[in-house]
Amino acid sequence: MPSLSIAATRLPAPEAAEPFPGTGDLLELETELAKVRLLPETMSPHPRLVAWTKPDEMEAEQFRRLAVRLQGLRAQREIKLLVITSGAPREGKSLIAANLAMIMSRLSRERVLLLEGDLHRPTLMRRLKLSEKAPGLGNWLEKQCPFSDCMMRHPTESLWVLPAGQVQRPPLELLEQARLSNWARQLKQHFDWVLVDAPPLLPLADANHWTAIADSVLLVVRQHMTRRSELRQVLELVDSRMLIGVVLNDSSGPEHRYYSQYYYSRRSKD
Repeated sequence: MPSLSIAATRLPAPEAAEPFPGTGDLLELETELAKVRLLPETMSPHPRLVAWTKPDEMEAEQFRRLAVRLQGLRAQREIKLLVITSGAPREGKSLIAANLAMIMSRLSRERVLLLEGDLHRPTLMRRLKLSEKAPGLGNWLEKQCPFSDCMMRHPTESLWVLPAGQVQRPPLELLEQARLSNWARQLKQHFDWVLVDAPPLLPLADANHWTAIADSVLLVVRQHMTRRSELRQVLELVDSRMLIGVVLNDSSGPEHRYYSQYYYSRRSKD
């Protein structure tokens, strides 16, 4: 599993949020959440979901460190809806989001929602080794099924999962017509963290709809893959006031080597 490092940026004070428009929708969402089905206890996620499969191993510790950093940054401003994105595909944003969501739910016992916002190339259900035909966000946006049918909850952790599902219309068209800002406010009433696995920023315009409703944005770059020219383009697209930090995926620096030696020396003495 790749090592991770995060460079955090200093954040400004948050702007005042708009008042929530009434309570009817909020109560309806609470009822829907009470009806969601559980993830199967017998599921066997992909090995790269280390926070799910090997939470006590060295690889998962990197995500714990990242989670602690994010918790600490909450002292500077409200961070509930965190969009995790990258400049291009294959930089590891989806794996970062899934592992971080599980670690956060275990670390603080807070209510965490992992929302798969990449309707073009969803990967979550495949990595959980569950049916990729299961309904999700896309089905709900197209009004094919109620919200409770599109979400699942972990049987033992305070983690909820909303996969991308399937779409028949162009994803950008669906997101443009959805009232994402109102919906986001409702979700933040129910969850302590909403982690959105958003599409990459450079090839698609969809990600802009997610970053527009975010409290903060976490950018994933991959060592030996992300080009400097791409990184510059991404930084021009993201509002610097929203960028909470950059995660370096597949890091092979001295910090990773030191931690590996420390971890395994401690293990050998146990």
